[in-house]
Amino acid sequence: MPGKWSIFARDAFNGVLLWKKPLDLWVSHLIGFRSGPPQVTRLLVASDERVYAPLGLNAPVSEIDAGTGTTLRTFTDTSGAGEACLSIVMARS
Repeated sequence: MPGKWSIFARDAFNGVLLWKKPLDLWVSHLIGFRSGPPQVTRLLVASDERVYAPLGLNAPVSEIDAGTGTTLRTFTDTSGAGEACLSIVMARS
């Protein structure tokens, strides 16, 4: 049976499932432990309001609303990205 991969979001206070987004294709369940693409663990980043992740192996990075799971936009030029990084700039008052 092929693997079924998803991104889950849970409430940080009580662990209640907020949303679940299935991934089209990720890594085969038949590969050995630690034999998969090393970039997989470096492709999801989150802020308070957004989650950024590809929705499949070598898919472009999508921006997802952290509260609802709605895909807001897809960055088409990021297909096959190896790593994602989020920079937050805080303004001084």
